[in-house]
Amino acid sequence: RILCLDKLYAMWNSIFKEHSQKYPNCEGFLVFDEDKEEIRGFACRERAKCLHCDYTSTMYTLYEEVEGPIRGRRAAKINVGLHTALSQISIGYISLRRLLLACNIPAPSESGLIHTANKILPTIKEENEHDMLQRCEQIKEINKNKGAAIPNSIDVQVDSCYNNPFYSGIGNTPFQPATQVFTAVAEDVTNKHMIIGLNVENKLCSKGNHLKVTRQSDGSNFCCAGECGATIPMEANIGNEKAWSKSIFKSLKEQADIEVKGITTDPDSAAFKAAEELYREDVTSTEPEHFIDARHFSQNHRKNVRRNAELMKCIPAPTKAQKTKLQSRLALDYVE
Repeated sequence: RILCLDKLYAMWNSIFKEHSQKYPNCEGFLVFDEDKEEIRGFACRERAKCLHCDYTSTMYTLYEEVEGPIRGRRAAKINVGLHTALSQISIGYISLRRLLLACNIPAPSESGLIHTANKILPTIKEENEHDMLQRCEQIKEINKNKGAAIPNSIDVQVDSCYNNPFYSGIGNTPFQPATQVFTAVAEDVTNKHMIIGLNVENKLCSKGNHLKVTRQSDGSNFCCAGECGATIPMEANIGNEKAWSKSIFKSLKEQADIEVKGITTDPDSAAFKAAEELYREDVTSTEPEHFIDARHFSQNHRKNVRRNAELMKCIPAPTKAQKTKLQSRLALDYVE
């Protein structure tokens, strides 16, 4: 059990005093009444009993509670802190339970963890969105101090990542192998490159096969309202960086009055087209400018040089292995 020491000390001091007053001649052992304990995630409420007499104590809360204006039972700080940490690392509930059980620590059930997460994660999302709005205000203030003509026009970096790379599905599935996409926009004004915009889409739904399917106005299928975990239908193009970036740029304009000017992306990204489209639609007044990420640009050139079959014929080496080695070195020198 994971217990708050201060509350544990207070519990036993109170129990020892109460037991000695009610049963002054009893010399029995006081232990936890495990049959009556209440466990909520990592938090627990316990009571004590005497192995010799009939003494039982009241229930004691052995965890710290989150302060708030709500009435009734409050959330445990340890449970809130757990889900806050899990939202920032790649470990899942199954792996967490495996680690705890390997250490002989009672682990919460997977369904209980998911139930708690569904209550805590929306609050974490709201706090992150509020923090990104504050960052936007800081950036505008920095531009004002620099004497920028348009303080709310900033340079950004945009990229998307997927839970599975697209090339991993070649020969294995006719569908896109990725089911989750994460698009981030980072400011390019300071050397911190703070995240100021996020968009997360997924095609995952654990309840979709068990619920009544309804057809939307656009012809796509979704589960019943409020039950579906997917944000986009299965037939949608999850690699549509233009749509994901456009959603972020539009949100930045509406909520923080931020317009993107210089956009740095990898060569195959369509994020710039999203900003260009918003400019043509008069949603933004700043004409965007496109820049290519030097790392991706040089990496593409290195791959092209290394895979050039005609170039290998010109390399003076007796064996193919030596030619391949020299060609790889040439490709590396070329981009550096």
